[in-house]
Amino acid sequence: MLRVSQIIMIFTLFSVVAGCQENQNNPDEGNVEKTYYDSGKLESSTIVENGKKNGVQKYYFENGNIASTVNFINDKMQGDLKSYYQNGQLRIVAHYDNGVINGESRRYYQSGKTERIQKYDKGRLTYEKKFTEDGKVEYEDHY
Repeated sequence: MLRVSQIIMIFTLFSVVAGCQENQNNPDEGNVEKTYYDSGKLESSTIVENGKKNGVQKYYFENGNIASTVNFINDKMQGDLKSYYQNGQLRIVAHYDNGVINGESRRYYQSGKTERIQKYDKGRLTYEKKFTEDGKVEYEDHY
């Protein structure tokens, strides 16, 4: 027979596990699935319709700043993926078409200066240019 302390521990464990993910229905945005850090702070939010990602997915650092954003259509990335440093400075911008990286991608140093430019043609890397933090070209290649 379970003791009261064991029942309380099981209930507490269940509450913690169930609280790590949350679904919220919003008629304007669909179903918003959220995940949380152990601290209780928001880790991610994703708009889901009919079991597929459809809308903006956001990840957050534990300090509350946005870590990344990307749009989904039918579970495939569509549009610009943006990734940030913890201080809020832009880190990466990459474009996706129907789940495949396409076009120009840029990566930045924390200072905000360009670190790398890459160009993709339907997922295939065709060009890359890397810069040192002081802005000098480190290398440039066409593929």
